[in-house]
Amino acid sequence: MRKSAFIAVLLSFATLVSMAQDDGARKKELGLMISESNFGIRYKTGSENMLVRLTLFPVSGSSSTMKPDQDTRNILNNFGFGFGAGFEKRKAVADGLYMYIGPEFTGRYNHSSSTNKSADTRYSQNGFSAGLGCVMGFHYGITEKINISSEIIPYISYYYTKESTSYDEIDGENISTGFRYGLNDYSINLTVSFNL
Repeated sequence: MRKSAFIAVLLSFATLVSMAQDDGARKKELGLMISESNFGIRYKTGSENMLVRLTLFPVSGSSSTMKPDQDTRNILNNFGFGFGAGFEKRKAVADGLYMYIGPEFTGRYNHSSSTNKSADTRYSQNGFSAGLGCVMGFHYGITEKINISSEIIPYISYYYTKESTSYDEIDGENISTGFRYGLNDYSINLTVSFNL
């Protein structure tokens, strides 16, 4: 079942790429996506009216050690990244202004862990999510080379989270799965891009 779903997604994406690479003038855009306190890199290629879009959400991480007193030491680690792939169909609504819509597949991974050396406790969490969004936005060419886009992406995604704990050599594990939908912090964003 998983293999057939993966093959179906891969074939769908290959079809979208070929549709976007039609006989029209070839476009390439590279931009910086900004959303609340987050950012990402977005690349688009295709014809004037149909473009494939690839997004790399920020690779983020942190590592810190806290020593509230001489006998206690807590180590905290976090890491995460995400990506998006889809296409957008554009329609001109005014000179230099386009409205666009299209699907986008997304995936994300997050890891966090904490260790208390003095109490010999450990906690870790690994989370995966995959989903589908509907991209709706406006694209405006400020100059011949510089563009600005604003969009919202309502989405639905499936998530899988595994938590592991260890306390005094007693191990525990908790797995949660489910669906999320709506708008998250990446779903309302602004992109400044450059024509390559």
